[in-house]
Amino acid sequence: MAPSGGGFNAAHRNSIAELERHAADAERRVACQKVIIEQLVRDRHSKRIIIDAQSILNTLEHSLRLAKKHLEIERKYRADPGREA
Repeated sequence: MAPSGGGFNAAHRNSIAELERHAADAERRVACQKVIIEQLVRDRHSKRIIIDAQSILNTLEHSLRLAKKHLEIERKYRADPGREA
């Protein structure tokens, strides 16, 4: 039996909003890391530091892809709750 007062729908909307915030935050982190790398290159920091910063960027970009995929799956589920993701 579904909860009264649209509890599931409200919770799911909140979940979608949280996932949207998560994806937006991940996008900001990626953008910030790109700026850091540009500054490191411009200021001629050691290659090791630039490589480490690039590695961090790769991780952040992977996290962003996962956040977007999670959001996509949740939106599909919301559109058709009976469908498996």
